[in-house]
Amino acid sequence: MCVAFGLLGLLAASYVLPVLSFFHVRKERPESLKDLARLKPVLISLAWLAGACLVAFARPGPLDGTPAVADVLSLIIVALPLLLLDSIWLDRRDRRADESYDRMTFAVRLSAKSFHAVCILLWLMPILGGLAPGSGIHGFMIGGVIGALPMIVLGPDRIRSEAMRVVIAGFWRVTGLLGILLFTA
Repeated sequence: MCVAFGLLGLLAASYVLPVLSFFHVRKERPESLKDLARLKPVLISLAWLAGACLVAFARPGPLDGTPAVADVLSLIIVALPLLLLDSIWLDRRDRRADESYDRMTFAVRLSAKSFHAVCILLWLMPILGGLAPGSGIHGFMIGGVIGALPMIVLGPDRIRSEAMRVVIAGFWRVTGLLGILLFTA
């Protein structure tokens, strides 16, 4: 558990500190992981997922005190696509600034139609994962997919309020937890 916290801390530090400058000679190269525009949503999603897995591992399981591998894999199958979805969905709002700084993020590289198609694909992935043999549909997946639906219906460009964008992007987390409460009670 301490190793996992250490790795999560190392990832967070390398996101803001100029660790990549040790590996490159030219100045126009990225200095921190934050400067790697295409990796940014993936790294943010992996950090959130690592935190969620740490919570799952901290919860004692039924027999030997560790959660079942199937539970952790189920969490990964559901949470990672939804985390990527909310990360790139929120990243879309910054595309004009990213263009001015020549950061080639997903939001800059994708047209509006391609961006929407990627969002739909990420939204469908937990459902498809739930249909896989042995995984099953559970409350967190149902609540998460329902809560992420506003990101599919409403593009971030159509919402004027920044606070509302953040609420919509995080809504799936709340409904996912409500799904756990409803389907395990």
